[in-house]
Amino acid sequence: MSRRAPEPAPFVYPHTRAFQPAGGRYRGPYRSYSHYNYLRPGPIAALKRRHFAVALELARPWFHGTGALDFGCADGILLPSLARYFPRAIGVDRDPAACAIANAVVADLGLDNVRVVCTAGTGTSDALRTAIGATPRTPYGIAFALETLEHIGAPNRRDADALRASTVRDLLALLAPPARIIVSVPRMTGLAFLAKYGAQRLLGVADEPVSLREALDAGVRRDTTALAPRWRGGHVGFDEGTFERAVRGVARIHQRRTTWLSALYVLESRDSA
Repeated sequence: MSRRAPEPAPFVYPHTRAFQPAGGRYRGPYRSYSHYNYLRPGPIAALKRRHFAVALELARPWFHGTGALDFGCADGILLPSLARYFPRAIGVDRDPAACAIANAVVADLGLDNVRVVCTAGTGTSDALRTAIGATPRTPYGIAFALETLEHIGAPNRRDADALRASTVRDLLALLAPPARIIVSVPRMTGLAFLAKYGAQRLLGVADEPVSLREALDAGVRRDTTALAPRWRGGHVGFDEGTFERAVRGVARIHQRRTTWLSALYVLESRDSA
């Protein structure tokens, strides 16, 4: 009898009011980043949550065997999942307000094996070395950088991709070998981007307007030349193709998956077996 493949690792939905802090104001009636993007009712939030499930599925081989970092943890949406699948987890973010919510999530759900590190005003690498060093009996061999790296860089596509690649290299150097990073970035070229653009225009929810010509160039020709100068830390102007080429210079792509909204990678050190 053939053995059934294991079920995909489920995303742990965080049943806590911590994502709706009193007085919180993110967008409309939604009080936090995760409340708006991932926890509101309806198909859009469910579609956005899909990359968490895929990332956890990619990480399954390392469940329960190593500590995990959530680099760019925002307000802690992934921390309950990491608490379930890894013996120790550290969430790190540079936004004090987001870290305050993440700490509230950890406390409210009793995630005793999770800590949150805020890197505001400090060097991220130094802060992570200190956090990892505080738990020497638990090596940290895997990191998650989900919908994070596209926000790193300077307003120049080549420089931005180089900075993103150097961030990947630095993260790999911090982890216990054989180090691995699960990355997701938004798909901002190709037909998936064109479909997303069309849906945003139809629903009137586009945060960063894109002209029809720019959308066709990025969606049909995969050419973001016109959009690249408009990158200011968001999604518009990011190009997952140039990002991938830059990352190949510092890491080995062990696996690659896509959802409608995201491209996901398992990255390893180039000297990994």
